[in-house]
Amino acid sequence: MTEVVLKRFESPDEVRTFEKGKFEIVHLGGLTIGRATYEPGWRWSEHVGRALGQKECLVEHVGMVISGRATAAMSNGEVIEMRAGQVFYVPPGHDLLGGWRRALCVASFSRRFRVRQPEVSCAMQVPRNGQQGD
Repeated sequence: MTEVVLKRFESPDEVRTFEKGKFEIVHLGGLTIGRATYEPGWRWSEHVGRALGQKECLVEHVGMVISGRATAAMSNGEVIEMRAGQVFYVPPGHDLLGGWRRALCVASFSRRFRVRQPEVSCAMQVPRNGQQGD
């Protein structure tokens, strides 16, 4: 018999916190779905990449902007603004700036989250214990 499974981000399977943000994760039907919340002023290269010694995120993303807006600055110089309600694909080689005047909330979808941890998302590249590097 097929079983229906329901989950909520209010009770995630895992939560990763980092400077100016958090990433809530649920595993469901072979997918991992993450909800990232970034406070105003959050920038991947500063708040995640620095701890990893990276200037850009090397992971691709498929997701949807739930609220707020973000800017993806691609390594080729292209700059893309993403707004609430937009579904997106962002290839590897980018910096992400989020939470302009208010918090940014993004849902991300992947079948690879379980396999490639911790390199699964801009937010997910934060060490599991939430510690930041110098």
